[in-house]
Amino acid sequence: MIKIAIVDDEEQTREQILRTLKENIQEQYEVEIKLYASGESFFEEIQKGETADILFTDIQMQQLDGVELGKLVRRLCPDMYIVFITSYEEYAAESYRIEAYQYILKKDIEERLSPLIERVVHEIKKDYEEYRWVGTNQRKIKIYYKDIVCIQKIKGSKYAEYITENGKYME
Repeated sequence: MIKIAIVDDEEQTREQILRTLKENIQEQYEVEIKLYASGESFFEEIQKGETADILFTDIQMQQLDGVELGKLVRRLCPDMYIVFITSYEEYAAESYRIEAYQYILKKDIEERLSPLIERVVHEIKKDYEEYRWVGTNQRKIKIYYKDIVCIQKIKGSKYAEYITENGKYME
């Protein structure tokens, strides 16, 4: 399942992005889309362990703006695709420093969002197609290559240990 977060303090923009996503990908792919009215509410969820594959965020927001949110998210979730959607062109350079995937002006949402989401979803699906079954005959678990942090041989045994952020698995 592809998880998408939309963060914008303007309800109209959140709904516009949601509508565009539903029209373009929700029927083709299994997705979960969550809406957030502030950067703080999304970041609180991330700190509690919530994840997203793609983050669409406004830049100009009260308190925690999109640029600061992007920096915080990038530290905790380096693989998350961050897409800035804003009315202001002057923040484009800052978005590249954060290594955002894309920067879209609100006036261009209708034109640019559909092709962008198709590309991103294709890349995410490709990541999830690369995996390995690990374990014993009694219990096997699917581990995605992108989640493997380290593989090591267990000293004095014939087993290898796959270390991920979610735990350790022996084979």
